[in-house]
Amino acid sequence: MMKRTALYLPLALILFMFYASFAYAAEPKVEIIGSDDLVTLKPVIKQSIIARCISQGVSLEDYPELTVTIFQLGEVISFDAVLNSHPPRAFHSDIKELSAISNTIDEMISTVFIASPVIKQSRQPVKIKPGDTRQTRQDIDLPFIAKSLIVHDDSIYVSDDKTIYIIKEKQAEQWWNTPKKEKIFRIYAYQDSIVALVRRTNDLNTYLINKDKTVKHWTKPVIPIGGSLAYAQISSDANIPDGINMWTDPTFMDGKRIVVPSGTDFLSITMGEVTPAKQNHETLSYDKKGRLTISSANRILWSSSTKMSPLPVFIEQEINSQDPPARYYMMPRILVNNGEIITINNDRGMSKIFGNLIMFKGFEILGYSLDGSRFEERALAQMGKYYCADIALDDRSLLALIITKDNSFVQFIDL
Repeated sequence: MMKRTALYLPLALILFMFYASFAYAAEPKVEIIGSDDLVTLKPVIKQSIIARCISQGVSLEDYPELTVTIFQLGEVISFDAVLNSHPPRAFHSDIKELSAISNTIDEMISTVFIASPVIKQSRQPVKIKPGDTRQTRQDIDLPFIAKSLIVHDDSIYVSDDKTIYIIKEKQAEQWWNTPKKEKIFRIYAYQDSIVALVRRTNDLNTYLINKDKTVKHWTKPVIPIGGSLAYAQISSDANIPDGINMWTDPTFMDGKRIVVPSGTDFLSITMGEVTPAKQNHETLSYDKKGRLTISSANRILWSSSTKMSPLPVFIEQEINSQDPPARYYMMPRILVNNGEIITINNDRGMSKIFGNLIMFKGFEILGYSLDGSRFEERALAQMGKYYCADIALDDRSLLALIITKDNSFVQFIDL
């Protein structure tokens, strides 16, 4: 693996610098005072800030100057960032080890950029194929970078990194906050409650929330599947350089047992009736290559020819101390509506040649329906420039959570 990494790294750096220089010209100022081990990290930290801003849709050239100062005093490392805006925005955190810098950079970006008030910008409308769909409800604008979306008990809920909001009269009202420093990855509707999947450090945890109060916390990933709650564990494989995708078989808390093929992406598993003969026994998910799959027991019945891009949220684990950490990226949500499978295909453009660089130049929402003995693909909606983070269904529409550079909006597409 080391030889392969050494061969690809120079090319990757050249292409990244070429690609990023056109789209994101501004750079942060980074100053470091401390031990030699810390000071030598300066160029890595600077490039990491740029790459993470890009992956989260933050264009540094759209903001005033960002200054990051890291100062080591004894065992404590002070991480400070100031955005020279009006009014100025700042971030501070005291950390005790170098390994915590990675998570602190993410927290800084979320606090300084994503949580900052923004000015609404003009955007292109979603292109909807004539005769297939139509839009009759107005967009809901959100003044933050959203992560996930559900419809639950006839209400729309949206989350960002730290907060779940309920939409009332097209306005987002705070409904629940993570109790610690977790980051919300996805929210799910479950019976009369909401399930929040979060990242705590580099582990996945879960909260069960009822009427805006936490009623259960699990130190593992738990999601609803087919009306039940299930959990699985993820691990790393030294032979897989581009990610962590070794999921154990799901364990159902009510004793139900559903077997899935090896390599199935646990967090995107859903169930639905998409082939008449199976009577709601099909399991839908993604395989290791990002292809949408339909399976029964441990046998794959069908795979899409299109490989879906992951979303720009991840956990990471160190497999080899001489290689970059391996990452697991969340895959898009899968829905079933009247036998049609619906999911998101975000277009990564040139960035798809890099395993850990997630940039988007547009998206499609795809539908797959059985036509005779084959599943036919159709584009339900598409848009350039931005990406789609999540989708949901209500009784009239498909809801798409679309992320711009500085904010988000919910688009309604009547099916």
